[in-house]
Amino acid sequence: WKTDVGNLVGPFPAVWEKEFASERTAPKYLVYACDGQDGFDLVAEGVGAPDVAPLNSPSNDCYWSPIPGRDGAMFASDRLGGRFDIFSTSPVAPIAELCSPEDDTAPYAFLLKDTLHVVFASNRKGGFGDYDLWCSRMKDDRWEAPRPLRYANTRSAEFRPSVVVVDHHPTMIFSSNRPGGKGGFDLYYVEFESPY
Repeated sequence: WKTDVGNLVGPFPAVWEKEFASERTAPKYLVYACDGQDGFDLVAEGVGAPDVAPLNSPSNDCYWSPIPGRDGAMFASDRLGGRFDIFSTSPVAPIAELCSPEDDTAPYAFLLKDTLHVVFASNRKGGFGDYDLWCSRMKDDRWEAPRPLRYANTRSAEFRPSVVVVDHHPTMIFSSNRPGGKGGFDLYYVEFESPY
């Protein structure tokens, strides 16, 4: 996948299809954000890629994440008042339980022990400062009030979390500009512990 338009934001494949052990595990499509004339827009490419064009607005739309076990996905957009909120794709609307008066962005949804969770970055009140990582889980078909992931957060910025679960052992990968790194935003990982 490549584009001739500006910067790209979002998930990128680490290896190409031919490098996977089997066709069954190969990625079929990729969704990312590309900056154009109207800010970042969601783009989907590949076999069976979802139609993300109707999700785009004249504002920034990025950080698309499928919701495991459900139809639809979530993404971040600053279309309402210039701050980022987390939106659902069906219907296209802010997810009220996940949104605050501050920026809420970069959602990543995953299943842990058959329970749907989402981790995301926010500069909302109740964190350590700058952007911190927050978590919510689905209970009775609604998202619970988000809680900060205090074991991962610092006074610096933590951003773009994702969680990989292998044999019920979750690992969270995220970026941070905390002291002790190589400079700018570095990648970190920690065992994910649900705050619920």
